[in-house]
Amino acid sequence: MKERSRAIVVLIAVFLLGCMAGSAGSYFWFKKPQDSGRRSQEFNDGAMRNGPMTRPEPMNFREILKLDPEQYDKFKQVLGESRKQMSEFRKQTDTFHFEPDPCPVLNR
Repeated sequence: MKERSRAIVVLIAVFLLGCMAGSAGSYFWFKKPQDSGRRSQEFNDGAMRNGPMTRPEPMNFREILKLDPEQYDKFKQVLGESRKQMSEFRKQTDTFHFEPDPCPVLNR
């Protein structure tokens, strides 16, 4: 009977040592380094401190690129064609990604 009680004590001791080692490892793993030059950021000191951000105004390419009316019309046409091609590409990729996989091994 002495052997059995000694085995139980050793088992409990090993379990407790493992718990202590695991908690110490997790403490050091998740411990954030304290940077003395950095102050703690409060909730009111963040990006939304003045309320919700406003939506940015669309870029005025006519002013940025200094386009004359003829160039701007051509620019709008090129952008329209590009948008049309991108929306068509998105439709194709969506149909590809949402159709069932033909490989039966991957469909488990």
